[in-house]
Amino acid sequence: MSGKTASATSTSTAGNTIKKQIGIVLFDQFETLDVFGPVEMWGGMPDYEMVMVSQQGGLVRSSQGIETQTSYSFETAPQFDILMVPGGMGTRSEINNAAMLAFHSEAGQGNAVDGVGLHGGGLISQSRCSEAAAGYVQQAGV
Repeated sequence: MSGKTASATSTSTAGNTIKKQIGIVLFDQFETLDVFGPVEMWGGMPDYEMVMVSQQGGLVRSSQGIETQTSYSFETAPQFDILMVPGGMGTRSEINNAAMLAFHSEAGQGNAVDGVGLHGGGLISQSRCSEAAAGYVQQAGV
C-alpha cells in the first residue's frame, strides 16, 4: 500500500453505482466464523463488495484448516473503505508482526475499522473497534 492514492471506492457497476470495498485481512490460523459470518451479512448489501487481503497474497489457512484465496497482498492492496480483521489463534503471533501492524495503521487511516482478535494487542483501538468486537475482546481477555 505504500504511496497508494487510489481508493477502492472507484468500483463501478453496470448501473454506475459506486461500490465501497471491504478489505478482509487474513493471516494463518484466522477464525473461519469471524470471516465468513460477516461475509454472509455483507454479501447481501448491494453497495458493497468484499475482497480478501493477506501479507503475501495467495492462499491462507484458517484455524479450522480452510484455505482461502486472497486477492491482494499488503503491497498491492488498494485503500479500502472498511477494513475488517478477524480473530483466531493466529492473532497471538500477528500482534508482533511489523508488516501487519504497518498495513493496518496505513490502511485504517480515515476509514472504518472492525476487528476482534487484534484489539488486545494494540492493533485496533477500542474506539475504532465495533461494539460487538470490543465486547468479545473484554470477555475473552485478549
